Amino acid sequence: MPEGDTLFRIAAALRRALINQIVVQFETTLPELQYDPRLSSIAQRRIHAIEARGKHLLIAFRNDATKSDIDVDTGRLGIDLMRSDLLLHTHLRMT
Repeated sequence: MPEGDTLFRIAAALRRALINQIVVQFETTLPELQYDPRLSSIAQRRIHAIEARGKHLLIAFRNDATKSDIDVDTGRLGIDLMRSDLLLHTHLRMT
């Protein structure tokens, strides 16, 4: 089971590889999510931030076409996450 330090290292590696990259396609192996229209909005967005929070991995996206101000709880999110307009919350579970 991944612990906090493992997730921190995963987030750091993903940041080096993915920050500022544009998502061209999003796929999932979960049948209940394969046709969820919200997931299609991830494509064409830029990966803006990747952070580990405990056993949770947060991947933040920005839509370069829209520069709207985002209203979020600043006490709970890091500054990079605050400047994002879409957040993917993942959990590695036991893998």
